[in-house]
Amino acid sequence: MTGDERDESVRRAFQELREEDQRTLPPFDRRFPVPPVETAARAANHRSRWLVAAVVLVAAGVGLIALRSSAPRSATPIVVSSSAALVAWASPTERLLQTTGRDLTGQLPRVGAFDLEKLGATVARTNDDVVAPLKR
Repeated sequence: MTGDERDESVRRAFQELREEDQRTLPPFDRRFPVPPVETAARAANHRSRWLVAAVVLVAAGVGLIALRSSAPRSATPIVVSSSAALVAWASPTERLLQTTGRDLTGQLPRVGAFDLEKLGATVARTNDDVVAPLKR
């Protein structure tokens, strides 16, 4: 069997499968029914619902505006000194910066602060008073 003959036999097999599927499948309109066309009464019902919703929203908006405009206002305005407000201000996240070991990062380490003699090193002092270990 050559490659062309194999291709042709596969093509025939798929064609037979397609024909068998077409015979056994129900018609498309039975499987996926088309919704009925919306009647005029139904469309009017939807329009009236939207109209009622719009009227309710407009009435709520007008009511809110009326309540806000009729609220009593204080006769004297409250004035806060901007400099006092700035001095008293504190960052709400300042406590997050207070981490363990923060005191160690706030200063520079001193050279020679460790006692190298306790560690077993022989230490000699130079003219600049810098600690330098000696080789044994």
